[in-house]
Amino acid sequence: TAALALTLLALNLWLNAPLFQNGEQPYRGSIESGYAGIARFFAAHPNPYGWNPFIYCGIATQHTYLPGMPYATALVLWLNPGMEALQAYRIVTALFACLGPVTLFLFAAYAAGSRGWAFAAALGYTLCSPAYDLFQTIDNDRGLLPVPWHLHVMVKYGEGPHNMGLTLLPLALLAVWAAAKSTGFRKLFLAAVALAVVALTHWIAALALAFCCLLLFVAQWG
Repeated sequence: TAALALTLLALNLWLNAPLFQNGEQPYRGSIESGYAGIARFFAAHPNPYGWNPFIYCGIATQHTYLPGMPYATALVLWLNPGMEALQAYRIVTALFACLGPVTLFLFAAYAAGSRGWAFAAALGYTLCSPAYDLFQTIDNDRGLLPVPWHLHVMVKYGEGPHNMGLTLLPLALLAVWAAAKSTGFRKLFLAAVALAVVALTHWIAALALAFCCLLLFVAQWG
């Protein structure tokens, strides 16, 4: 299992190496600079109960954005103070994008009990997106190469937190599944923490997580 997970990670790092590069993107619709600016503010003012004067003529820091992505990027800036905030943001979001198929594989292998099918699902997630064939609006936004949709929105629109939430979601499902099959407190506590981490990272991922948990309960009914 560990070898297959590392293989998926290495493949995604190789395929998506350009995502880690610094520099301004050519897409005018990208909002990644805004996310990087939020992270730079969090790095300089880490107190979540402070005041952010740069957004909406001033707002409480805790209401600026969900803390997962800004604090993860701020951690990179604390470790390397000379790095540009945009580059730190790129590193964090690209890394989580590469880890997405890995966490999907781990959940599927645990839930289905088959490493082969789990690896096939994660490989499909790495290379393609059925969303292009299912939704006309998404297909209209397709470029010359139909890169996976989760990478498309990150590169073209700067939506890195989407991938962060997608990457954490399978781990939360794995924790919930393990807690459902156990009577101990430790796994139940870990599941609660995992659910909270997703909710503190991306609210759409939290909504998707709620739907997925409901599907797990239905699948295990009886």
